[in-house]
Amino acid sequence: MALNALRSPRTIVIAEGARHSVGHHAAALGASAILITDERCATTQGFADILTSLTVAGVDVAVYASTQPELPSEQVAEVAAMLGEREIVIGVGGGSCIDLAKAAAVIGAYSGTIADYYGENRVPGPVLPIIAVPTTAGTGAEVTPVAVISDGATGIKSGVSSPRLIPEVALVDPELTYTCPAGLTAAVGADALCHLVESYTAIPREQGAEAVLSKVFLGAGELTAVYGREGLRLADAYLERAVRDGSDVEARGGMARAATYGGLALGTAGTAAAHALQYPIGAVTHTPHGVGVGILLPYVMRFNRSHARAAFAELGAVLGAPTDATVEQRADHAIHRITEILHAIGIPKTLAEIGMSETDLPAAVTAAMRSERLIHNNPRPLDEAGVQTLFSAALTGDESSLAATTTTGAPC
Repeated sequence: MALNALRSPRTIVIAEGARHSVGHHAAALGASAILITDERCATTQGFADILTSLTVAGVDVAVYASTQPELPSEQVAEVAAMLGEREIVIGVGGGSCIDLAKAAAVIGAYSGTIADYYGENRVPGPVLPIIAVPTTAGTGAEVTPVAVISDGATGIKSGVSSPRLIPEVALVDPELTYTCPAGLTAAVGADALCHLVESYTAIPREQGAEAVLSKVFLGAGELTAVYGREGLRLADAYLERAVRDGSDVEARGGMARAATYGGLALGTAGTAAAHALQYPIGAVTHTPHGVGVGILLPYVMRFNRSHARAAFAELGAVLGAPTDATVEQRADHAIHRITEILHAIGIPKTLAEIGMSETDLPAAVTAAMRSERLIHNNPRPLDEAGVQTLFSAALTGDESSLAATTTTGAPC
């Protein structure tokens, strides 16, 4: 039996107006904080509301408002220099802002450089308490145990993965997403879809309860599946609507929940091939993470179908497959519907459309294979040849090579 476990913040609030309670939660954790955001977010009324909440609560605040997309490692050092004796780290914004808050919380507790903590379970103990307030609906960073850093020395993305990075408090206020542009809504929404699908189809592992103490990501289980199914139901209902009309309050609220549920699912189960392959794509094309995984996800699903048929069939039922459909038909419906959503919100169909070329593939294959945790979490076993097959298919749009012609591992 697969291990059933779930990691999460101590407090999660998903509600319109949740931003007004930041001060209350911060004051319960300390008297001083650093507030991390980006230039755009710092000019919004929502951010002003958060500052007011902190002031009223008597929390002394320093603001860092220079976070860049795809978080450069140099910014971790900049924030660390501002920390001093501050007791709390608050991240307000997209995934990069929250990841910077997580990284700063580590350095604030243990010093060094963030590169000292790349990998799994290398954070030695508790970090400074983190409050996460997302302003987009997609990354789920407000509830996950990972921070992704673009390392300036190596030129590649690296992760710090530890349950210590899970924020103490996640305040998800859909009102903060109302001004999110359509293109960004689509990109982060595609990321949420990928989290929901990949965490649901991650390899379920037979392991004892002690695995929770030694591993960050544990594979799919019943608890993560609950969030996966409900999150996918919400994304199916609301993602296209949120992209089409940013003023659709119901859709914004639905996607805020879908994104957080995706984060809860991936934070324990983990993700897989689409994320492993996206990291080198992002380095070459400098395109948003969500666009890359959104392009890859339909190809990865078709590649994995032979080894995740039952899981895909369950997702197909969530996505509206007829009740009398066979397992095969429900699995196909899941792949078709996910592909349909991604194309409807404007995610490109091929890697060529975002600037990848055949000459980029050898280095991309090598780089993707370095993401061993993600590769090993994929339901269909992946070697260099399989990664090459996926890249080639996604580059050209030719899916003919994706179906398994021989059985490697155990199909289901």
